[in-house]
Amino acid sequence: SVTSGPVVVASYLMATGHFHRRILDTGADLVTAPLLGEGAPDPRLVELVLERFGAAHPTGRAAAYG
Repeated sequence: SVTSGPVVVASYLMATGHFHRRILDTGADLVTAPLLGEGAPDPRLVELVLERFGAAHPTGRAAAYG
């Protein structure tokens, strides 16, 4: 027999918007909030974004700082 319980979705989305609304519309019992909430972003998240951008951008990380 199959048992079911609450469905929880860890979204890992950066901000609210189209994709967050789509997840909310799935009917999950709980959906985590986007990573960027009110206030300043966590410095670790900023560092991760800059690292990923620098790795993907042909001119490297320096381009991320404008």
